[in-house]
Amino acid sequence: MPQAAYPPVFALQTRQGALLTLRSADHEHLAHIFVLENDILRVLVLPGAQLKQPHSWAIAPGLAEVPTAGRDRFDLRGFTLPDYQIRHLPGQLVVETCQLRLTITLVGLRCHWQNYLNGAWHDVAADRACQSLNWGSWDQRVYHYLQHDERQMYFGLGERSGPSNRAGQRYRMQGVDASGYDASNTDPLYKHIPFYLAWHCDSAAPVGFFYDTLADCTFDMGREVDACYGPSRSFIAEHGDLDYYVFGGDSLLHIVQRYTWLTGRPALMPRWALGCSSAAVRELAAADTQRRVDEFIANRAQHDMLCDVVHLISRQRDAAHGHAPTDPVAPEDTQRWLRRAQDQGVHLIAGITPGLLHNHPRFTEAAAQGLFIKGYDGKPQRLPLRGGSGAYLDFTQPATVRWWQAVLKTTLLDAGINALRLDDAEYDIRNADAIAYQAGQRVAASEIKPLQPLLSAQASCKALQTSYPTQRPLLTSRAGFAGMQRYLQTWSGEPRAGWDTLRFNIKMAWGLALCGVSNTGHALAGNAPAPSERELYLRTLQAHLLLPRLGFQPCTDAGSPLAAPWHDAGLVAPLRMLLQLRERLLPHLYHLLWRAHAKFEPVVRPTLLNFPDDADCFADNDDWMLGADLLIAPVVQPGATTRAVYLPQGCGWFDGYRGSYYPGGQTVTVSAQITDPPVLMVRAGAIIALNTATQYGDERADTRGFALYPPSGEGQYCGECFDDDGISPLSLAAGAAHLWRLKLDCRDDALKLTLTSPDRFRSHEVVTLYLPEQETRPLRAPGWHVAPGEPSAPSRSLLLVRNNAAPP
Repeated sequence: MPQAAYPPVFALQTRQGALLTLRSADHEHLAHIFVLENDILRVLVLPGAQLKQPHSWAIAPGLAEVPTAGRDRFDLRGFTLPDYQIRHLPGQLVVETCQLRLTITLVGLRCHWQNYLNGAWHDVAADRACQSLNWGSWDQRVYHYLQHDERQMYFGLGERSGPSNRAGQRYRMQGVDASGYDASNTDPLYKHIPFYLAWHCDSAAPVGFFYDTLADCTFDMGREVDACYGPSRSFIAEHGDLDYYVFGGDSLLHIVQRYTWLTGRPALMPRWALGCSSAAVRELAAADTQRRVDEFIANRAQHDMLCDVVHLISRQRDAAHGHAPTDPVAPEDTQRWLRRAQDQGVHLIAGITPGLLHNHPRFTEAAAQGLFIKGYDGKPQRLPLRGGSGAYLDFTQPATVRWWQAVLKTTLLDAGINALRLDDAEYDIRNADAIAYQAGQRVAASEIKPLQPLLSAQASCKALQTSYPTQRPLLTSRAGFAGMQRYLQTWSGEPRAGWDTLRFNIKMAWGLALCGVSNTGHALAGNAPAPSERELYLRTLQAHLLLPRLGFQPCTDAGSPLAAPWHDAGLVAPLRMLLQLRERLLPHLYHLLWRAHAKFEPVVRPTLLNFPDDADCFADNDDWMLGADLLIAPVVQPGATTRAVYLPQGCGWFDGYRGSYYPGGQTVTVSAQITDPPVLMVRAGAIIALNTATQYGDERADTRGFALYPPSGEGQYCGECFDDDGISPLSLAAGAAHLWRLKLDCRDDALKLTLTSPDRFRSHEVVTLYLPEQETRPLRAPGWHVAPGEPSAPSRSLLLVRNNAAPP
């Protein structure tokens, strides 16, 4: 390329609807501005006027799917493409919607962003004044430098170690198998999600940035200091294009929802996926697998433990699905005992892996068909895998997808397995000569690494949907890319145990939820802890209890029993109590996952997301919100028996167990004994769905009830609960028929509850209500008879009986 003018000077070349094209005066460079939504603008910078990656797999506006071959980067379907204004100023071009204003300095294409809040425009981001972009004269990498202010805070970037505020830190975005990581500082980790939120403490103005790239990249969030350029933050990608989206809006929560919408609708998975899981390093066809699962079912009943899901994990890569054909179980026998397990309420998830060891019985077959990522010689690219050397399947090839789905069907799905666990799919490929065949074209496999776990997840989900069309698919994996919420439940991998891990894993869950991935959790050790570690073990379970995914991690010994919560007899009682509490709150948790699916709302949230007007919520803390109403305050220090909890201002709060009421905007100290349930505070006015039925390890029931938390005085409060059959595929439009709707009108002297039940609960004649013990106002409910319930201190219990039903 001939030497171009530096910095290049741009001018508006064309305006075609939502697309503005700018060209440099020397005709060497292009830039495209896309006005997609009032609150979403996009900038695509093309040094040398060349688009290096013409497709995207992250962008799926409100959709559940992206074509396997990707979405054309100039495809504007799914966006509203609103009206906007442009203005020409001396040396500048201004692009403005009702929410975002972009001012482009034409020399160097420097962008300055403003967000419209409370009747005024607020500065939210700006490229640094000098050398903010690489026009090809530095190297082949992609650079974007922005100004940094010490009063700015940054959140997101997916699953990162350390503090939730990313300011002053540097992160590598490169998926690796980080087993044994330190949650306080290990970097990189498993996932690749280049999205973050910026918040200025003075203006309280939010903005979001998403870089649509498959490249390994680095985010410097103000850590680097250079007196020549001033304080800055940066995004640097090893290759590809600078293609980024900017989000405006009135709150961080709004931007999180809009980013989630942009990258695709979170999957609504079967309700049973919320069950506590155990795991074993064991193949489905191993001789003793059935016996071990039967032992698990017997132990679950014996210890009265609510644990319903079993992961079968292979560490040997001995089949494409992770399970050995060396000692097969006849398919009809497998089907029979899988049905028996399911009839007893136990669901099995089979481990699969896209990496095959060289001695894998199907390796030669896959190699002969050219299904692997290849080396320069056309042979499978040998890479280190757990257990030895092997090769990764190349899911950019349609033939690989078809082969994979056929293997899943014949070895697992036809046998009765209806859920899968995608293990070790990080595709940590560093060989420059490794080749994939994206859309039939040779590409460097190292340049599209995060695409492979996304495509393998997509292929696996489609296999499940084909074999079980009347069920929602469940697929879980720790690896992923932006948009992974369309297919996956995930977890934070395998960290080393410790109090720091407990504390910083909480912040990892926030980081993922801020990036659209709410169906997440952490793994607990499945073996009995040493006596000195019992406190940490219980505190860890308390902290993670109400995350969507809860599971016990297996031992590495293939001969060990299933990881389960009953291996330490001294912990059985407290663990049973905690799992009973989770089961009681499961209807609320399931409703929040429906909200994530339908409204793109995060399930797990830092308090600052719900209370952006409270500066104290932006201070470093370990509290988190489950939806909008429940505040969980984990104990993260050894030896603690109480917990100081900051209650955000703007509302009142109830102690979730004792019923005590506290005004917001203060710190209270509550009991937090090791045998207590986790500290739980409830926002005043909340209505929380409950399962009020008595539960046993081998006998489950589901009876709906609601906990009401009305503050004193007058007001009106509403609540909902999504309550379908928990398994059938469901359209958004059909979801409304499965909602409980509650409206609580409060007066100084009385309460009135209007309650409408879903269609399938029309025969549900009795609903139990719980109110704080000190709430003595009489309650009436039109269409229902109100009667006193069973004593339930420290709550006041009421029974609602339909007027056409007999008294209970």
